[in-house]
Amino acid sequence: MIYIFLYVFGILILWYENKCIVLDVFERPPIFQVSFQPIWWIGRIILLYGSIIGIWYVYGIPVAVVALVIKIIISQITFKHYFRKQVVMWMPHFYKILCEEAEKRGQPFNENQTRFEAIEMSKKQVYKAIKGEL
Repeated sequence: MIYIFLYVFGILILWYENKCIVLDVFERPPIFQVSFQPIWWIGRIILLYGSIIGIWYVYGIPVAVVALVIKIIISQITFKHYFRKQVVMWMPHFYKILCEEAEKRGQPFNENQTRFEAIEMSKKQVYKAIKGEL
């Protein structure tokens, strides 16, 4: 039973880490600053995979495989959700900048192309935040 508790606790930490990892460096809680990221990452890996090994030992391989699959699914879903949320948050900022630049240059305005470029710039900004760059 302890392994199930540790597994659920590890999943909750993973979920919170995915929420915080995409935030800008200045928005992150102090425990998720760039200098602590490796510590959290290693601790979470030990906790989650250790609990999965414990589940395997106590409940068998099929249950451990299910736990591993659930971990992977939750990890992917939560990361993509929070990543998209940050991209949507940054997109209006970059859209406004691109519109102002096009207006200054007197270029014809293509709304679809501008939206696409703003989304790409937003994704780059979120990737920078994940790496801990300013």
